[in-house]
Amino acid sequence: MKNKITTIAAGLGLMFAGAACSEQWTPPTVDEGTLSLEGLTVEVDKQQKPVVSDASRAIVEIDKSNFIVTITPADGTEPTVYTYGSMPEVVTLKTGSYGLTIESHKVKDAEWENPYYTTSTTFEIKKNSITRLDPQICVFKSIGVAVSYTDELRALLGDDVNVSVIANDMGRLDYSRDETRVGYFKAIEGSTTMVVTLTGTIAGQNVNFRKAYTDLEAGQRRMIVFKTIPGPQPPEQTGTVNPGGITIDSDLDVIDVNGNVNTGEDPEQPKDPWDNGGGDDPNPPTPPTPGGDAATFTSEFLDLEGQNNVDNFGSEDGQKPAVVNIHCEKGFAKLEVHIESAFLTPEMLQGVGLDTDFDLANPGSFAEGLEGLGFQVGDAVKGKTDSTFDITGFMPLILESGVHKFHITVTDAEGGVSTLILTLVKN
Repeated sequence: MKNKITTIAAGLGLMFAGAACSEQWTPPTVDEGTLSLEGLTVEVDKQQKPVVSDASRAIVEIDKSNFIVTITPADGTEPTVYTYGSMPEVVTLKTGSYGLTIESHKVKDAEWENPYYTTSTTFEIKKNSITRLDPQICVFKSIGVAVSYTDELRALLGDDVNVSVIANDMGRLDYSRDETRVGYFKAIEGSTTMVVTLTGTIAGQNVNFRKAYTDLEAGQRRMIVFKTIPGPQPPEQTGTVNPGGITIDSDLDVIDVNGNVNTGEDPEQPKDPWDNGGGDDPNPPTPPTPGGDAATFTSEFLDLEGQNNVDNFGSEDGQKPAVVNIHCEKGFAKLEVHIESAFLTPEMLQGVGLDTDFDLANPGSFAEGLEGLGFQVGDAVKGKTDSTFDITGFMPLILESGVHKFHITVTDAEGGVSTLILTLVKN
């Protein structure tokens, strides 16, 4: 033991002697500080929690243990990720600026009964100091959509009735006739349009009803209410909507924080201009058409109102080109396409770099696949007044008999919307 102590003492003596001989020596420094997470409590805004049911009015208590806590350095280096339930009490970080984001989960384009809550803040880490964070309140940031029918209309519905809802360009959910769940769609900045399509049998006749809604925002909960109305078809709709002498319409009502559906009957809310209370109004109001008609559709060879035999179109000699000419006076903001086909499924289309939903004006990761099939995309469409929907190169992909529909939705620079359903048949 004596020899060991002597050795240590000698080593320390040499270290201090070396330091004394060098005026350049400075003690080591570390530019770090401490983030205290002990006081970081996370809550969900109680005014934005969904209710369990209309009958109970009980507020859903949300399990926050799996909420995702992400600490991101401002310098772009790798973020640190925890779950709220497994978060440490303190974290050592380099000095600098940071962002803190809390999410209920990684939001999807569309999902059932899974509302997205989030919040974010910033903080600074200073050398040899402790930074403490204030409690954080997460708010609802997706768009909730439910579907319902008036009693009068429900009595006429066939078992095959289905409602397709497309929002945020890519998110899609299909609501069967008896679907009661709420679908939640990712809110994307600049994407405020939702397209609703009802297909199936009503009053014994096949119906294809389509309507677009604009001005959707994050944090909204909406109820699509289908109903029967007297009088002519509202001009913003497309498809066959007059089975058995009745006309179908839909409202997009607001679901308030208590789960109540605002049908527009509240005197403080604007009344539906198509609802005249069942009486005869000698001066019926003109229905709103924000932005007017966005586009016109023409084609030299395709029947835009009927069915087209796939075998007559394509690139082979003697076959016709399958081209729709689209004129958009105010410039394309979006040129969205949804493919409805039992054969052209998402799995099948992935083989050519596509999916059943895409936007030719904003193609994203589908640009290469679309260009390979001869579509105009991106800058060749967005902001232009004329473009084409050319599916000549698509025809060889349709190998299975049946009906294949291309739902085309044009949104112009002022928010106007026009739609077309192009129907192809393979024998």
